[in-house]
Amino acid sequence: MPASGSSRRAAALLVTALALGAVAPARAGPRPGFEVSFLETRVDGAVTSSGDVTSTYQPSFAVGGGLEWPLGRRFSLNSGLRFAVVSDRLDYAFDLGGQPATDRARTWLDQIGVPLRIRFHPGATRGWFLEAAGEASYLVKATEQHEPGGALASPSRARPAAIIFEDPRARRDVTDLFHRWDFSLGAAVGREFALGAHRGSLALRYDHGLTDVTQSELVDRHARVFELAGGVTW
Repeated sequence: MPASGSSRRAAALLVTALALGAVAPARAGPRPGFEVSFLETRVDGAVTSSGDVTSTYQPSFAVGGGLEWPLGRRFSLNSGLRFAVVSDRLDYAFDLGGQPATDRARTWLDQIGVPLRIRFHPGATRGWFLEAAGEASYLVKATEQHEPGGALASPSRARPAAIIFEDPRARRDVTDLFHRWDFSLGAAVGREFALGAHRGSLALRYDHGLTDVTQSELVDRHARVFELAGGVTW
């Protein structure tokens, strides 16, 4: 997806949230979350014809603040600003001219996001809720770390030919290999509850990235994130 299209969506989400804040009273509070995420990876067939590539979910986190605007008895709109880390572990093994090459690469994408979520309470009182969401995220920094001799390697195999820098285990900045903007759609189920004089919430959320975050013509990578998200509304 072109960066300009995603940036327009991000601006639209933010403008909508600010406009609602100007015409309706909002409730505010922190929105932390624990995540497991990975980058669904599709590699050009010419590259993978002699090898195997596997992405694995990794733990990560999200922190931020949110605003909620009630829309009648059963609906509300939620937005805000949050910082999240999308992480991934990629194992791959190739046969390079009869010489096996294996590697494990870990990737971390540090993003600032603006979500826009519509919450629906199916019951007559606040409690269980369903949520549909869209989110635009901006990549602040991407880092990567290689671990030669990972799960797909055996001790007898040579050092992967793809790892040619001096210290393959060093965590390095790879921001220039990724697009800055990402856009995702998501859904959640959760429950609100009394928390002293305030209101707490707990939700299980899934976000499905729509943007190929890499700039490579041979590899497509899309974020897939499950999040256990908490929140407090003052």
